[in-house]
Amino acid sequence: MTQENVKVLPAIGFAEATKRGFRNLFNFKQRSRRSEFWWFCLPWGVILLVLLSVVCMLVNGPGDQPNQENMTAEESTAYAVQETSGVLLNVLVPWLVVLVCFAGCLTRRLHDRNVATWMGLAPVVLFILFGAIICGVQLNVDNPLYLSLFGDNEDFERIAHLDNWLFGALAALALSNIMLLVDLVICLFDGDKGPNKYGESTKYIKA
Repeated sequence: MTQENVKVLPAIGFAEATKRGFRNLFNFKQRSRRSEFWWFCLPWGVILLVLLSVVCMLVNGPGDQPNQENMTAEESTAYAVQETSGVLLNVLVPWLVVLVCFAGCLTRRLHDRNVATWMGLAPVVLFILFGAIICGVQLNVDNPLYLSLFGDNEDFERIAHLDNWLFGALAALALSNIMLLVDLVICLFDGDKGPNKYGESTKYIKA
């Protein structure tokens, strides 16, 4: 489309963005303009993240603290891993829900810039991988077989094996956040003025 025959539709507000966002919550096709993306994802993402964080802290709040002085080396290692993974889960669950809920809108916003779908889904997949590893550690720290394999502080090879899993989890988390940051920077720019392979523009139309 040439500059002369293009009409720019006015930006949409919070109410309309909310309506479109929830209606297309898991729509990974088509395109979304900047005003729709930011008015939906930013306020509702913050609200959802705060509410879920409060719920997780209430549900998984600190209980009775065991006396670590009476623990064996194996029990102390297992307790430290359990406490660390428990804290991570309090952050993991709210952030994962937010990512999943807004992945569709993020993907459609990237489509408006003619960016491939996988760029919007990759941060979510990597974060799920991070969560799966942390949950696996959390579920296995009290398992006798797990403790016999990974709970002996004198067996450095086995402890190193556990460290490798935690390192992999943190690497997936870091890569997820980096890709999400890149996606958000892309979302700051205006979309394609004409049609692209993901459909017609929702901002620029033929006059």
